Amino acid sequence: MMLRHFIDSTLFSILYPVILIGMLIAGYLIASLRYKKKNRIWSPSGTEGPIIGFFALLLSFTFLSSNNVMRERTVLVHNEADAIANLRRQSLLYSDDLKNITKEYLIRYIDQQIAFYSASDYQGTETIRTQTESLNGEYLTGIFRIGSKSVDSKLQLQALYPYYNSLSSSFYAVTYSFAERVPLLIILLLIVASLLISILVGFMNGFYEGGKHLLVPLIFIVLATFSIQAIRDMDNPSKGTIKPKIDNLKGIKISLETSTR
Repeated sequence: MMLRHFIDSTLFSILYPVILIGMLIAGYLIASLRYKKKNRIWSPSGTEGPIIGFFALLLSFTFLSSNNVMRERTVLVHNEADAIANLRRQSLLYSDDLKNITKEYLIRYIDQQIAFYSASDYQGTETIRTQTESLNGEYLTGIFRIGSKSVDSKLQLQALYPYYNSLSSSFYAVTYSFAERVPLLIILLLIVASLLISILVGFMNGFYEGGKHLLVPLIFIVLATFSIQAIRDMDNPSKGTIKPKIDNLKGIKISLETSTR
C-alpha cells in the first residue's frame, strides 16, 4: 500500500515534524485571529486534559505493542540459531556425505539470513526469503539422494530430518514475523491525533498572557517526533534502525568455517 510505504519512508521522517510545527502555528493563528483580535473571550472547557490524556494512552498502547513484537522477533532469531546449531551437531554423528552437505548448507543459509536481516526494505527481504527457500530445496534434494544410497544412509536421514524440520519452522516463523506490523489504522490514528493535539497546544499557547510561551510547544514537538520515530523503527525491522541482534548467527558461521569436522 502506497500510504504504508510513505509512512515508512525517509521523506515522512522529514515532513512529519515540519507538519507538526505547521499545525502548532495554525493553532496559534486561530487563537490570535478568531479570538484575541476580535476581543472574544475563550475559556477552557475542561476537556483539553482528557483529550491529551487519550493521545498519551494511544501512544503508550502503540509503544507496548511495537515493543512486544520486536522482542518476539529477537526470541525467534535465538530459536533459529539454536535450530542451526542442533542440526549441525546432529549431522556430526552421521556419514561424511551428510555431515559435509549439512555444513555447506548451513554456511550458505546463515549468509542468506544475515542478508535478510540487513535488507533495507520489505521487497529486499522477500527476494532473499525466496532465495533461501530455493537453498532449502537444494539441501533436501541432496540429503534425499544420500539417503537413497543404502539402508544405513536412509536411517541416518530419518534421524536427521526432524532437526531440519525444526530449522525450517524457525525460518518461516522469523521471516514472516517481519511482515507482522502494527495495523495501519492505528498508526494513522496516532499521527492524526498528534497533529490535532499540536493544534490544541498552539491554540492554548495563543492565550498565554506573557507573550509567546515556547517551552511547552517545543517539548511537545520533540516528544511527539521522537515517539513516532521510535514506534516506526520498532514496527519496521527492514527499514527501521532497530533491528534484531544476529551476533549469535555470525558466531555460529565463524564456528562452521573454522571447524575441521
